[in-house]
Amino acid sequence: MPLSQIDNARPPAHDTSAPNKQFRGSMVSVDISVDGFVYVGDRGGDRIQIFTKEGKFVKEFLIHPKTLDTGSVWYTMFSRDPQQKYLYVADGDNGVIRILNRADGVELSTIGHKGRQAGEFDSCEQMALDSKGNLYVTEVNHNTRLQKFVPEK
Repeated sequence: MPLSQIDNARPPAHDTSAPNKQFRGSMVSVDISVDGFVYVGDRGGDRIQIFTKEGKFVKEFLIHPKTLDTGSVWYTMFSRDPQQKYLYVADGDNGVIRILNRADGVELSTIGHKGRQAGEFDSCEQMALDSKGNLYVTEVNHNTRLQKFVPEK
């Protein structure tokens, strides 16, 4: 689609009408799964859209769709297991890491909450998992820092 045909106007974040086919703001992450699907984080749309590698829309997961301000999807990544069973979503505006079942988008767990103390997030933006399952989360704005979360054994 030519760039001139793309509608970049962002409707209000609380708009509950049918999902817009266009991205509503910043596309903040693109991840390709082991089974060949492309996951695109749409920050302003509070969603993750899934496509085939050929660009055919498959489905989308709405992530805390009533988020106001800058949106709920700031970064995404897959778990490190061979099937990539989980999808991690850094929700920078709401200050939480959401862990979803990658198959259906159901939220299974969260890490942290809004705040400025250890274990809390102001604007979580980037994430990484190391080979031991430790989660690293960077923040911007007030909490410019890196936090490490160690899984319970």
